[in-house]
Amino acid sequence: MTLLTFSAANMIEEFGHKEEYSVVCVRTIETFSSAASLSNLNSSYTCDQEPDLIEAYANFTSAFIRCCPKEAIVASRSLLELSFQKAAICSTAMHQGAALVAISYMSCFFDASLTDVLESPECPSDESRGAVLVQILARCGEGLMFNVFYALLGVSALSRVGRF
Repeated sequence: MTLLTFSAANMIEEFGHKEEYSVVCVRTIETFSSAASLSNLNSSYTCDQEPDLIEAYANFTSAFIRCCPKEAIVASRSLLELSFQKAAICSTAMHQGAALVAISYMSCFFDASLTDVLESPECPSDESRGAVLVQILARCGEGLMFNVFYALLGVSALSRVGRF
């Protein structure tokens, strides 16, 4: 599945900005999000077991957020919220690569949200890309804060600190 996810990320980066491919992009994220292997990523332990899958999925969803038109983002809001929640969970993984790629995806999410909000001087509509991403961040706020604090201060953070 990881090779397929990397290929899909490349496809989205190449063609995702074209509105005629919005339906394909949305269908692709729906397909990946419903996969059993991704559905099982609900604890840091399972994230430790599948670092390659986390990397592939985070790269795919990052490309989706960066490259797809607003219609695709709006249509996929619940799946993006789910992917963000999974990234917050995976940020607490003991596996250094899995945790870092999850944090990188969350950073891409924050960047896309902030960029869209700052580029739109007027109040964005509920169907704008920036508004959808900010709404997701607002709904995930408590879980995000818990997981990020744990990632930075918890036991898993100690495993990432090099020995001096």
